[in-house]
Amino acid sequence: MRNHDPIFVALGRMLVHFQSLEATLRNGLTLLLHDGKNTPHDRLISAYLSELSFGSLSRLTSLLPSQFTSESIATETVIGRERLDAELNDCQNKLYQGLKLANEAEQRRNQLIHSTWLIGDGLEQSQGTLYRSKIKIKAQKLSIQFEQETIATINENTEKAKEAQSLLHIALMDYRLISNFKW
Repeated sequence: MRNHDPIFVALGRMLVHFQSLEATLRNGLTLLLHDGKNTPHDRLISAYLSELSFGSLSRLTSLLPSQFTSESIATETVIGRERLDAELNDCQNKLYQGLKLANEAEQRRNQLIHSTWLIGDGLEQSQGTLYRSKIKIKAQKLSIQFEQETIATINENTEKAKEAQSLLHIALMDYRLISNFKW
């Protein structure tokens, strides 16, 4: 095993957890939009959502609090409205916390994926460390950056994606429960 093999494992783990986070957004939105009868409508929703990028899924998900309001969900009693408002507030908090972490994880994932990793003879680093380069051309200027990456920094992003996934899963399932409950 070469010195950089463990970092490849960390990158793979981070990618798999990020894809799982993306699937949580897609599946959660699918469940909210489906009527559950496998109609052409349901299949079209699934097809449409499968085509959306992570950024589009995230923006669509961020609309939920503006669509799920106590005014848009009929309640028959004051106690029902107070309870609904509390539930919606809790969902919104979890959703926004999860989206914040998810968007941070996406930015870091993109940074890692769209870099050039420096490996090969003479480029070996210590165990769990590798360099990557990022070359940009902006406003007729060339920028070349070299950054050292470690398993620990990659694992931080993996944990951020996992925490975001947990929060978003709970929020999306709670929105589904709220939409199906007879207030």
